[in-house]
Amino acid sequence: MRRFALVCALLLAMPGCGGAWPSIIAGAMQGAQWLTSIIDVAEGGSARFFARHPHRANKAEVDDAIHRARQAAAALNGALTAAEAVEAGDVDKAKGEALAAYAALVKLLDGLGVPQAKSPAGGAETDEPKPEPFTLPTPEQVGARL
Repeated sequence: MRRFALVCALLLAMPGCGGAWPSIIAGAMQGAQWLTSIIDVAEGGSARFFARHPHRANKAEVDDAIHRARQAAAALNGALTAAEAVEAGDVDKAKGEALAAYAALVKLLDGLGVPQAKSPAGGAETDEPKPEPFTLPTPEQVGARL
């Protein structure tokens, strides 16, 4: 938070740089919205995967991870919105929590083979259409956009 406040103060104090602050916030807000759309892709892909390969416990774990990632992305967006009024919340903390929640979601999905649309060994299978593989950005790629 101190680093964030220092950057704010420096940007506002430097001649001609006060106008840069809104564009920095706008870029970070676009990154937070992008993260939300990535979570949408993960949710849709996992829904198709579990429709074909039902597993109640794994689906519940994925649903919980998606919920946590959505909450963290919403908190980040809220912190960035508040930052526009210069009374910023802890944006660094919100970014860290959003990235941690997203990283946990990606790790869980990869571990279950969801993005790769891998059939689980010995698992149930329905007549639903086979899920298509999908790709999610790495947490590092997301972090670079926030």
